[in-house]
Amino acid sequence: MPDIRLGSNVLRRALVAFVGMTMAIGALVGVTLQSAPAGATPTGTVTAWGSNDVGESDVPVGLSDVVAVEGSWPTSAALKSDGTVVVWGDNAFGQTDVPAGLTGVTQISVGWDEIFALKSDGTVVEWGDAELFAPVPAGLSGVVAVSAAHDYVYALKADGTVVGWGYQSPLINDPALEVPAGLTGVVAIDGGGAHALALKSDGTVVAWGSNDENQIEVPAGLSGVTAVSAGQAVSFALKSNGTLVAWGNYGTAAANVPAGLNHVTAISSGYGHQLALKDDGTVVGWGANADGQIDIPVGLSGVTAIAAAGRHSLAVQGSFYGPVDAGGFTAVSPHRLLDTRAAGQTPCLTGTRDLRVTGGGTTIPDGVGSVALNVTVVSPGVPGYLTVFPAGATRPLASSLNYTAGTVVPNGVLIKVGDGGKVSIYASGGCPDVVVDVVGFYKGGGVIAPGGFVGLTPKRLLDTRSVGEGPCLSTARDLVVAGGDTTVPADAGSVALNVTAVTPLLPGFLTVYPSGEARPTASSLNYVTGQVVANNVTVKVGDLGSIALFASGGCPSVVVDVVGYFQGTNGSVSAWGDNYAGESDVPAGLTGLTAIAAGNSHSLALKADGTVVAWGDNGSGQTDIPAGLTGVKAIGAGYFFSLAVTSDGGVVAWGDNYGGQIDVPAGLSGVTAVAAGQNFVVALLEDGTVTAWGDNTYTQTDVPVGLTDVVQISANNTATVAVKSDGTTVAWGYDGYGQVAGAIGQTNITQVSVGVYDVVALKGDGTVTAWGINVHGSTDVPLDLSGAVAVAAGEQTSYAILSDGTIRAWGLLETICDNPDPGACDGFVPTIYSPPVGLSGITAIAADFNHALAIEGGALIGAGGLEGLTPHRLLDTREVGQQPCLTGSRDLVVTGGSTTVPEGARAVALNITVVSPISAGYLTAYPAGVTRPLASTLNYVTGQVVPNGTIVKVGDLGSISIFANGGCPNVIVDVVGYYN
Repeated sequence: MPDIRLGSNVLRRALVAFVGMTMAIGALVGVTLQSAPAGATPTGTVTAWGSNDVGESDVPVGLSDVVAVEGSWPTSAALKSDGTVVVWGDNAFGQTDVPAGLTGVTQISVGWDEIFALKSDGTVVEWGDAELFAPVPAGLSGVVAVSAAHDYVYALKADGTVVGWGYQSPLINDPALEVPAGLTGVVAIDGGGAHALALKSDGTVVAWGSNDENQIEVPAGLSGVTAVSAGQAVSFALKSNGTLVAWGNYGTAAANVPAGLNHVTAISSGYGHQLALKDDGTVVGWGANADGQIDIPVGLSGVTAIAAAGRHSLAVQGSFYGPVDAGGFTAVSPHRLLDTRAAGQTPCLTGTRDLRVTGGGTTIPDGVGSVALNVTVVSPGVPGYLTVFPAGATRPLASSLNYTAGTVVPNGVLIKVGDGGKVSIYASGGCPDVVVDVVGFYKGGGVIAPGGFVGLTPKRLLDTRSVGEGPCLSTARDLVVAGGDTTVPADAGSVALNVTAVTPLLPGFLTVYPSGEARPTASSLNYVTGQVVANNVTVKVGDLGSIALFASGGCPSVVVDVVGYFQGTNGSVSAWGDNYAGESDVPAGLTGLTAIAAGNSHSLALKADGTVVAWGDNGSGQTDIPAGLTGVKAIGAGYFFSLAVTSDGGVVAWGDNYGGQIDVPAGLSGVTAVAAGQNFVVALLEDGTVTAWGDNTYTQTDVPVGLTDVVQISANNTATVAVKSDGTTVAWGYDGYGQVAGAIGQTNITQVSVGVYDVVALKGDGTVTAWGINVHGSTDVPLDLSGAVAVAAGEQTSYAILSDGTIRAWGLLETICDNPDPGACDGFVPTIYSPPVGLSGITAIAADFNHALAIEGGALIGAGGLEGLTPHRLLDTREVGQQPCLTGSRDLVVTGGSTTVPEGARAVALNITVVSPISAGYLTAYPAGVTRPLASTLNYVTGQVVPNGTIVKVGDLGSISIFANGGCPNVIVDVVGYYN
């Protein structure tokens, strides 16, 4: 029985290879079912295998555009992208007689002889064995998921409660199947043979019903669950790292999860067999196989949805839509919602008016969380500003765009949907005409998946015109955008801002980028003297919840309003290896991490809120975090001491001080990173120089004279290695193990990790090299190792994070007992130094001596979620070799290659700027391969510089089309993120 859930990435966490708009299926709040683009190749086909007693595996000829499947013992059902349902197989009770006119379906569930369909309005339709099964409870509404068990059916409501019903006669209902009293906070449900499972918003599981095979005895401590599935007498939980936990049994191998199974994105339970969908689109089956129900068809790939039915199985292949998780983005071809110049409209905007943005003829379904709009002000009579905000909310002190008399000003606006599916639009004066186009929406409801968008009522974060804030931006400055009183949580991944430059003295540009990163060659908005320019900016959150603002000149005043945020990945820690002092006992519930450090026998973790957590050996006070330590941006762990770099560039040290290593030099500032050896410290400064202090017995603190341009440092034992910006390495300290001499002549190095006896280095091509003493093969880099993105060296074991988020290890992988004396090895328990099976989504790794730590990014970026990027330039028509300006249409590749966006991304977040057109006109960005819509991305007038943040669905060949209707403007395109 497939998991039916609210706001999860259960069906797929990484669906990226689909053409056209995305689509939400299953039990997702605010789902929409979009029809296929005209002329699209039929996709979303169904494959069935296993039993076929009454035609349950005879897929109707020509069935396509399917987005979800369901099945029971004798029946199969498919949900199509247009919201209709097709059923085949047994019809003894009218199961295949779909009610006439049934449309708008967003999820289906098949019981024993009944079928249930959830509609987009939150109601449920039931058909099948009406004589035996009770009808849908009168007045049931607000439903976001439905799941049919053998003898009961459950409806999950938007408020996190569950409603259940069973047979017509209460005398034959099993009281154990009734919903537990007080059950709340539920985000997913699944009914099995005679039991049910509920997933709560905190990642825990509740079970009830029959327990004849221990199927409701949830394992103690089970957490981090993202999906559940209930079989006949077995239960499954899918964890955020893509692995499965099972309990219960059914006299078959159903509960025996195949060894090594990971990268799972969906689980479905039948009546004795199971199916798991992996993130590469393949399917794994196990359990009962009397009818071949787990004999996966040869060549089955590209699967996007699965269903383990009674004794048969179903799979959807090649759906051009993928499921969108809660908060995920669905791009649509631009569609006009308002043009006050049109006949029958109020001729201009005075004061406030509400605009319906969902339902009806908007192309946006009811129930979505937020919408992505392009708003244009046309020819206002006097200067002013426009504010877009959720209908029903108090108008905030914030602006969506600013205008001057007679201008045409566009801006992208991400805004939470308010009362009645509406937004409010306010103009401060000038009676401007207003044009509003919608380009997509963010799914509402449920637990927001990583990368999902949460719309806010706009809030002002900065106005340099305010007392004490300016009066203008003359140098780069950081701005806290997450945590504190920002209304954005500290662990947000990216923020959606409206940034306005006000009356600069000279022309120039403003760049917004993650704090702590090098300023990119990209602009967030361009301005000219005296102009007021606003732009929608999506930016990844940087160090300490901050972003950086840079103005190239003209000393503009800058106003920043936040309109929403994109959920972070909420990293957690896994630890393995030695645990003599509890160094591998990760504190329960530790999440929201950005960095880790491993000491001799203690561990440190840095949280997104700038605080530090420590555990393990505390014999020298190394885990006693100094009181009041906050604002930390980097950490380091030595043998028996700990380090923290604070937001002001200072260093805090605590623990053992045998070599003076915690005696931080007075006045030390400008530190960006620290590395710790046995009893010494090395610090990297923001100017690329290095300083060191502590024990100098082996010259380990004698930094080479003239060392500059350093970008990364690593230290251990009594040696240090520094990586320079040109990819070369410099080392100093004790060379008894060859760690110093081996650094000579290295090239193309991007990161190093100094172990106890060796050094492991990452090269720019994703390969790894190593030098030093080869203890247990720690420097024997596997010949087939490639695609590495980070490395770590311990005492006898080396590690590399690969681009797919997994870890490769070599060297000593486990201890053995080789004592030949009889009985000497009795009771011996090996220590495992290889990473735990199933670890995935790894974003950081640290090792020292005999234990290792890894940050799991939590769930992967959810389907439809934003992956924020450091801004990257894709096009500037002013550059040599480019078409000098834009006339008509041209295609631009926005994924793959050197774009920094992976192939298969659903949509891209862009900043598009028009420069100095020779006449007035407009520019439209839209998916390559579709008809150009009647909509504009930005409007311009002669000689103007006009930026606009926009989101564009990716079209054919990973490209978008850009059209200018006149004026031969130069065009600049920067990418700031993409939607998974």
